[in-house]
This record gives sequence, structure tokens and C-alpha cells, in this order.
Amino acid sequence: MEEDKKASGYEVIRKFSHELVNPLTVVVGYAQILNSRDDLPAPIKQYAVKIEEQAKVCLSVVESILSSAEKKEEAVKTPAAAPGANRRKVAIVDDENVILKLAYEVLSPELDVSTFHSGDEAIERILEDDFDLIVVDLKMPGKFDGLGIFKELQARAPAKIERLCFFTGAGTQDEIDAIKFTKRPYLQKPFDIRKFKEFINERIPA
Repeated sequence: MEEDKKASGYEVIRKFSHELVNPLTVVVGYAQILNSRDDLPAPIKQYAVKIEEQAKVCLSVVESILSSAEKKEEAVKTPAAAPGANRRKVAIVDDENVILKLAYEVLSPELDVSTFHSGDEAIERILEDDFDLIVVDLKMPGKFDGLGIFKELQARAPAKIERLCFFTGAGTQDEIDAIKFTKRPYLQKPFDIRKFKEFINERIPA
């Protein structure tokens, strides 16, 4: 239904653009005719030149809009791949919404990204779903912080531990102890985008 609305909108734009193209073409044509006449005073011919120039600008804008609408209409008609089709699945768990948004923006062009605001929210999905990589903030409120998720996987789905890695913050003693205990890879915050993508891509199964 949404695609039909978009296609309909593009059709309206296209029809509107076509309606403008014809009169603008006529304006340009008659301006050129006026400019070519030797019996007209120079000031009139100068006005004709200005009319022609501005009409051409308008014509160029309309043609650009028409071209854009046609391309978007074609894109709507082209069946898109189902979300996540043939893409690796990554779960990102962090209680900071800005980190989740950043991770999604960076990774979603290439990966199927699911974000969770807490370990309590994420744990059942992690257990049920077949994520290729699970990235969890070590320090979060609730029962299932990073270490809590590790222990739950250890008890209920030990094979998934190989897909688990962590974000760490300021490197508190609790986080250092957790990293030593889990022996899982981690990425220190703050991180730059390049290192974040490298960290993820190196751990996504081939």
C-alpha cells in the first residue's frame, strides 16, 4: 500500500512536470524568435534574451524534477530484498540510546541490526534468535548486564558464547575483572567509526 502511494505521488509529479514543460518550451521558442527579428528595437530584443534565459532555468528545474521522479518511480517498482535477506544478523545491547542509534547507522547498510536498550530486554531474543554476532555493553542496569548475559548463555546456550563480545566504558575494576573472566573480545569506548566497523567485520562469520 505504501509503495502504491509513493508510485502515485511520483505519477502526479511527472504529470505536473510534463504540463510545465510544454508552455516553458513555447516561452523559450518565442523568446528566441523575438530575439532573431531584425525589425525589433534593441531593448525589446534584450528583454527577449532575459525571458529566454530565465525560461531555460525553469525548464531545467522541471526536467530535473521529472528525471528524479522517474528514477524514484522505477526504484519503487523494483522489488526490494526482504529485510535481512542474505545479510548477517547482529544484536547490539546498550543502555545508552545514542550508542544504539550510532551503531545502527554505521552497520545497517551492510548488516541486519537489532538493537536492545537492556540485557533484560535482549536476553530471550538472543537465546531464541540466530544472531551471527552479539555485542553487549558490560556495564548496564538490571539483572542482565554484560556479565549476566555471558553467564546466562553459559548456562543455557554455551555455543552462543563464541558469538559474544563486549563494549567497555572507563575500564573500571569490575569491567576489567569481567573481561578476564569471560575471555571474550571487547571494544573500548569511546571508539571511532572505522575501528568499530573493523571490530564488527573481523568477528562476523564468513
